[in-house]
Amino acid sequence: MYDSFMSVVPTPETGERDLDAELGEIAGQMNLLNARLVEVTERLLATGEWMQPDMRTPAHFIGWRLGLSPEHAKQIVTVAERRSSFPQVIGAFDRGELSLDQVTETVKAPAWADSIVLYMATISTVSKLRRAMRSKNFDGEPDPPDSKDDSDSASDSDSDDSDEADTTAVSDEPPQPRDRLSFGVTDNGRWRINGEFGIDDGRLIEAALTERRDALFNDDTETATWPQALVDCCARSLDTVESPSRREHYRTWIHIDVTAGAATTTDGWRIPMAIQQPLLCDGVVQPVWE
Repeated sequence: MYDSFMSVVPTPETGERDLDAELGEIAGQMNLLNARLVEVTERLLATGEWMQPDMRTPAHFIGWRLGLSPEHAKQIVTVAERRSSFPQVIGAFDRGELSLDQVTETVKAPAWADSIVLYMATISTVSKLRRAMRSKNFDGEPDPPDSKDDSDSASDSDSDDSDEADTTAVSDEPPQPRDRLSFGVTDNGRWRINGEFGIDDGRLIEAALTERRDALFNDDTETATWPQALVDCCARSLDTVESPSRREHYRTWIHIDVTAGAATTTDGWRIPMAIQQPLLCDGVVQPVWE
């Protein structure tokens, strides 16, 4: 276990600090702080306190609040969401024995493999852990208890015990899939979207996109694509907003630095010149003096 009160002492031979020991100390401190951050994020998810104005997702809030990249923020949220399912791995994490990257990979395994992946994490690099998770060595759960033993136990119990067993069996069913949607800017400055819906809502979205793509094609757009159809759907939705104040609230703002000509989004992402020039052709300009 890492002791937060430990400090690196000079070596008796040279009087200088042992660099290897110093790195070990830093690693332990980072692990402890990351473990605390994951624990706080778990509480943040439970209370919903991340849902503040302009915050789209928990990762968006964490990234903004701590100045982290979107990928790093997603790491923290992913581990926080599965924290309660891996008590042994998280116990080692809380003691400073595992790094955030190690834990991020181990929680990709099913919860029943908690002790297995803990052992793997203590002897493997992050790259090896990543390969192990990709190899799908954890497909399926261990065999359930022998049905004969279960029937013998049931015959010896009273009706109340049987009811309790039935209740437990129901609670062990896998959770039902739920709709999800995530979006945001990636490290390479591109905006991405990813989601999953029920078949009924999915077909509705597909029908709307198909209608828009066909309409673009009929308007002599030679290469009507699915991304263009999605953008056109969104543009038409915003065009239906009648209230001027509401329309202004959802306007996309691009900041132009007149001294250098750089264009950025509100949250600081740089816009390439090839995209910037067409946007400036018909944009609304609002000067700001500093």
